[in-house]
Amino acid sequence: MPSEKLKGIWPLPGGWNSYVQTLKRILEKADRESPTSAQMVSWLRDEYHLSGEHAPFSYLRVVKECLGFLQETGGRLKTTAQGRQFLTTGDLKLVLETLRKRVLGFDEALSILSEGRRLDLLQFHKELVERCKVSWEKPHQAMYRLNWLASLGYVDKEHGKYHLTERPPPPPPPPHLLDDYIKHAESVIKRYPTMSELNTISSLVEPLIQLLGWNLRDPDEVQRGYPVSWGDRTEYVDIALKVNNVPAIFIEAKAVDTPLQDHLAEQPIKYATGEGVSWCVLTNGRELGVYNAFWKIRGIEQKTLFKLSIADFKENADKLMLLSKDKVLAGELNKAGDFEHAKRIMSEWLKQKETRIVKEIMELDPSLKEDSVKKVLREIVLVSTSAVH
Repeated sequence: MPSEKLKGIWPLPGGWNSYVQTLKRILEKADRESPTSAQMVSWLRDEYHLSGEHAPFSYLRVVKECLGFLQETGGRLKTTAQGRQFLTTGDLKLVLETLRKRVLGFDEALSILSEGRRLDLLQFHKELVERCKVSWEKPHQAMYRLNWLASLGYVDKEHGKYHLTERPPPPPPPPHLLDDYIKHAESVIKRYPTMSELNTISSLVEPLIQLLGWNLRDPDEVQRGYPVSWGDRTEYVDIALKVNNVPAIFIEAKAVDTPLQDHLAEQPIKYATGEGVSWCVLTNGRELGVYNAFWKIRGIEQKTLFKLSIADFKENADKLMLLSKDKVLAGELNKAGDFEHAKRIMSEWLKQKETRIVKEIMELDPSLKEDSVKKVLREIVLVSTSAVH
């Protein structure tokens, strides 16, 4: 990391809304091929139809020097530890924090736009120059910082004025990493269809946890064998995912050939209830079910937020990523759960009140047929309860 913050920052090709995707592609190429700088520059020029010599070198400098995600070793470009971490997690906050540490003007930019301020580019440029004590006459550097912040989801532009977003969106799952995990999991299961619970955890469950952005090496974030008190004895949850060292999700794992029946979720739900943890996951590596321990509704199945098999992961990545560290921190898992719980409760209420509701609707228009009203009401109930699986 530079001893002093760098003053210059540049965009990446593809437009500001593609900075993150372009960054990932550059890191993927370096991680996969370890090219020379000349080869990477040539690839950038061809891939993004760049003319001239200066632009591709500037883009490469952003990744190497401004972010420190690439380093040159033995004449070859390789991803640094932070670069690999970003590739693995897709964590946009990692990019922001790196820019704030290494490049002048990002802390100042966030401060300038704090407290709901909305500024056009020239207003922002003037304040940024004053705070950073630099002599930028043109607003290019100010614009590049705004574009980076916008690409990371921290800044938006409306009617020509820039402002902070209320909350940046959690990162989407890196498609190539999700594909890699699916291929890995399917290959492992094919080779070891009866492997033990411990091997299922190490070979399938923990790699998925890592893909979801949780730090497997930090016991304050991922704790194996989390102790729970039950009566006069201590029992253990296979894995606890924690926020600020407090459990947020309990994971109960079974051997890969164990059918995932709902009654097996009773144990993690029991532990979660006793420890005040809302969410628990039951998995055998082939599939997983996500349950809420505190939904006031009958039956284990009705406590299910969703179930997914490995084959479903790609098409339902939005559901899978509700278990990611970023979405848990952002409250997205709880929000999705609250919505689904409300649907279940309302559906149950509609079932119980069917006779009264049908009667009141028919009083509004006596020409309605009772069978038709019941059919419509039951379709509403069916639609609202069909999202469990």
